Amino acid sequence: MLIDSPELARQVIARFNAIAQPANAYVPTLTPPDATGKQTLVWRTEEGGKLVELKTEPMGDLMKGVKTELLTLLPLDDLL
Repeated sequence: MLIDSPELARQVIARFNAIAQPANAYVPTLTPPDATGKQTLVWRTEEGGKLVELKTEPMGDLMKGVKTELLTLLPLDDLL
């Protein structure tokens, strides 16, 4: 389906820009390497007008993490 509507396109862009604001999103980022060369995954967002860096996955829970870790043990690479 193709919709040719400049007004609809403007509304979609405005909605996306509102949703993608730092206060409404989490940006996964690798930290700079430490003294041992290890990088850490952090999630950055904005809360109360201040930038916040989270060291654990936002909106995650223990069971979700356990399931993810278990799935990494399966030999699925050939299926990707």
